[in-house]
Amino acid sequence: MLSIRLGQNKLIISAIILPVVIWCILLYFNLASHFLNYTLSTPQVLIILLASPLIEEIVFRDVFQSVILRQVRLVINIVITNILFTILHFNNFSLYSMLFLLGVFVSGVLLSIIRWRYNNILICILLHAYYNTFVVLISYYYT
Repeated sequence: MLSIRLGQNKLIISAIILPVVIWCILLYFNLASHFLNYTLSTPQVLIILLASPLIEEIVFRDVFQSVILRQVRLVINIVITNILFTILHFNNFSLYSMLFLLGVFVSGVLLSIIRWRYNNILICILLHAYYNTFVVLISYYYT
């Protein structure tokens, strides 16, 4: 099922590198503390690492993307799906929140392209869990 050659696939490699680059930039400019000034309980960590990637990817990449794709072209589909995905992650109107939402939108677009290219939701779920792992690790660093 996951027999994809990483050396031949720039999309998967980009998806793996993306959160590392984003969080390094945020840490370098000391912006990460603006996103993660809260303490996570064990149930919250489990939801962020396990339930959220599973539910969000099935809803957005599997259901929405599949239903919307039947109605519109691929680019419009990906934009609509990820606007909805980004709205789900909306918190407030601060500059830091807008930067975070931009990251959510870009990573969502990348996941949508991967979902379309490989027709495999498991890759998206694993990458989403990988992204969320960075959020949890960085939040522990700041608390």
